[in-house]
Amino acid sequence: MISIPAQPSDLKFSNRLWPLIATGFFLLASQTTSVRFELEEIIGKTFEKKPDSKLIRSVFRRELLREELIYAETFRVVWGYHRLSVVRLTERGKQVCRSLRWEPRENEWERLILRHSGDRQPRHTGSVITFSLGARVRGWDVTVLPETKTPFFFPDLLIEKNGERIYVEVELGSRKKEKWQLYKRTQGFAALCSKTSASRASLIRECYAEKLGGMATDLHYLVKNRDPQSPLWIDTWSSNDKK
Repeated sequence: MISIPAQPSDLKFSNRLWPLIATGFFLLASQTTSVRFELEEIIGKTFEKKPDSKLIRSVFRRELLREELIYAETFRVVWGYHRLSVVRLTERGKQVCRSLRWEPRENEWERLILRHSGDRQPRHTGSVITFSLGARVRGWDVTVLPETKTPFFFPDLLIEKNGERIYVEVELGSRKKEKWQLYKRTQGFAALCSKTSASRASLIRECYAEKLGGMATDLHYLVKNRDPQSPLWIDTWSSNDKK
């Protein structure tokens, strides 16, 4: 995937680990995903190793953390049994990437922190990244916190595939009449991800009340179904359907 550069003189990783570490730096600089196991899977494929091998797991779980080159956090996304671990570069980590001539991109976790107070809303941050992962698994290109031309319309994500573009709301609350009206004016339909099947049904009823059709999924479903062939959306409905 890349030509492994020489290790900078101020780093002291073993020669055996450096190709894996360098690839980790490249991925953190070039990818917008922050999901740790996704990055480990890419390294595994690159070096023809199992992603849960001791060597690969050491990259983000020990070596880069120990040298304070990355931040890491684990979110409890579906409460009680599911966790999602994410990583991003520290400022020192970004400096290392630049010394290797890789200009770091803003990954999804960093973007949520900088533009959506993501460090103060961990449940929402973890939920947005969980949906982002679910969409990528199914072949969608994902932009977290996309910019729009509609005043006061701030969707959580934009997903794109085969010319289709969908703004998506990850909604952990309810009573969002104004939000659904914005989706109605801007996109013409809602695309939402809720916490559970029960909250999904509640949000769909809100959309019906606003005569807004759309599609919906939930976090419980997404964490249990990572088959690329499985549907992203569980429910679809028309504004003309009877409810």
